[in-house]
Amino acid sequence: MNRLGRPLLPAVLLIAALLTGCGVKHLALAAFYDSAMGQGILYHIDQEGQLYYLNFDSGEWEADGSPCPGTPPYDLDGWYNPNQDSWAVVAVDGRGVLWHSTDAWYQITEPLDAKGSHALDGFYDYALGNDIIKVMNPHGQLYNYFDEGWTEIDEPCPGKGPYDLTVFYDVTSDLYWTSTLDGEGKNFDLLRGGWVQDGTAIKDGPFRITGFHDVAADAYLFYVLDGKGNLYTWEGDDWADVGAKVPGKAPFDLESFYDPEADAYYVMAIDAAGKVFRFTDEGWSLQY
Repeated sequence: MNRLGRPLLPAVLLIAALLTGCGVKHLALAAFYDSAMGQGILYHIDQEGQLYYLNFDSGEWEADGSPCPGTPPYDLDGWYNPNQDSWAVVAVDGRGVLWHSTDAWYQITEPLDAKGSHALDGFYDYALGNDIIKVMNPHGQLYNYFDEGWTEIDEPCPGKGPYDLTVFYDVTSDLYWTSTLDGEGKNFDLLRGGWVQDGTAIKDGPFRITGFHDVAADAYLFYVLDGKGNLYTWEGDDWADVGAKVPGKAPFDLESFYDPEADAYYVMAIDAAGKVFRFTDEGWSLQY
């Protein structure tokens, strides 16, 4: 294995828009592929807890319900659940409380034991037939949401917070992959023996990490965005600067997913103004 009713976005055209009135602040992005519709979906949440979705018809971000009643800062993720033919849009707040957005926000866990920036990632597990949700607290402790509660996973990551997290399911090998980037730009992978540091540290935080499994190539793809908007990808045994800087305004968030129908990668960043950029071999471009 190489370690390589909502608005819908066609996989061949992921559009971006400017959120009117949005100031310079961190926006957490969720981007995922709906296999039933054959389309990509984009959401983001601001640090007041307001959720937005990208309306394909208007090409604009539109507020989705009332703000989350949690405590900032927030992280966000979303994915398609084929068993229920629905989207899971989930946020974690600054107390480690997990929230689920449907017609309104619903609290689904009690707070964790640390306050501050929590990292969230999740996916649908085709083998188990249910959602998998993982959260890392500011001290590097990883948790799995299961049966309406939290379960600690292994020992805390030996890095230094704040952390960002990527987890995904390898359909071919039937296993989970978990990687995190700490506040000093160090990458750690959770293996059977615990957390293992891999690769050279990246400079200039804050950092965002994302990854996915390319089923066709049976390979893992990883990307990291630094605080200045420089993108790195994993090549061989270390991070490589792709030489393409996001032309937006920091701070950024980063997400990616694989479209199996088109055999295409979608790597996207959102900036502080709500603009979404897509990365391809030709560099970053503002869509729409």
